[in-house]
Amino acid sequence: MAIFSSEVNAKTELWGKAMLNPRLFYTLIFAILLSGCSQAVNMMVRSGVVERPEVKVLDAQVIGAGLDGLKMEFKLDIYNPNPIAIDLDGMSYEFEVNDELIVSGTHVDPVQIPAKASSQVVLPMTVNIKQLFNTVSAFNLGQETNYRLNARMQMRLPVVGATTVPVVHKGQFEIPRILTSPLFRQ
Repeated sequence: MAIFSSEVNAKTELWGKAMLNPRLFYTLIFAILLSGCSQAVNMMVRSGVVERPEVKVLDAQVIGAGLDGLKMEFKLDIYNPNPIAIDLDGMSYEFEVNDELIVSGTHVDPVQIPAKASSQVVLPMTVNIKQLFNTVSAFNLGQETNYRLNARMQMRLPVVGATTVPVVHKGQFEIPRILTSPLFRQ
């Protein structure tokens, strides 16, 4: 029984060293790929050799309003826990106000997130003011309104390849009083 325990400790120690040493990391990955095991990728993610990035919404704000719509920005922080850089290829999103879909789309602005570091990205969108007004017309303008952002980050992880990281963020924002203008009701 002691032999088995020491083997487990040796394997755990090897994985820990691989996370700190990129050369050993690549050697282990190469060995796993050579094994031809179809579950090698799943094993790498489950064992922590390759980890999914962490995404947080830092800020959500209305940055302007015009005849084309209400301009909004979501500032996202993406942390890469892996020992090598990963690529953010783009993201798709849906923006809901009071549980009604207001706008959906994609944003493609490739970014490389360095190893063991964070990068901030901005998700811009323009919301149709008329549609927004119709959604919140039952509520008092100038008061807080509930919103939800559903986003899917398309990333390429080392060895694993393409993966999607979901992001859900809920909050409140104030609908500007200017929306009460007859210009926006037509």
